[in-house]
Amino acid sequence: IGQRRPWMNAKNIQTLMVLYLLSNLLLLLNINGIYWDDWVLYNQPFDELKDMMNQLTGNAHVFEYIHRALSLIGNGVFVYRLATVVLYFLSGLFLYFILLSIPSISRRSIFYITLLFLILPVNSARIALCDFQYGLFLCTFFMAFWLLTHYMNGPRNLFFRAIIWAL
Repeated sequence: IGQRRPWMNAKNIQTLMVLYLLSNLLLLLNINGIYWDDWVLYNQPFDELKDMMNQLTGNAHVFEYIHRALSLIGNGVFVYRLATVVLYFLSGLFLYFILLSIPSISRRSIFYITLLFLILPVNSARIALCDFQYGLFLCTFFMAFWLLTHYMNGPRNLFFRAIIWAL
């Protein structure tokens, strides 16, 4: 299996980022598009947004403030697209680091598995603003999984473990 060299990670990550951005270029160029159920988020008063998010998430108030903050930036559409692209890339990056912790998988396999994860059009509905939180949940899942692998392979700190369980 050999020793894993950190300088190779940067090159692989840069390549993954460029290919990911190329595959999501049309999503990023769609600056003003409103689709499907996006009308319930776009240009809505905060009270209505708050009520809707409370009904959808079981009073998880953080989402009403996330959606409110995103809707106030720029035209209220592009920032959702940008955040979604970033969250899905971070999910792939966490997957990459999770796979690096498995010694039986080669670097080449890790790269191609991550590349497939990033560029296959599995979730084409991510263009919709209302699907932003699914990208947020996916990224949180992969971050928690990465933290768990980091915890299992390193020093086992109770505080670190509590953060993993909270996620």
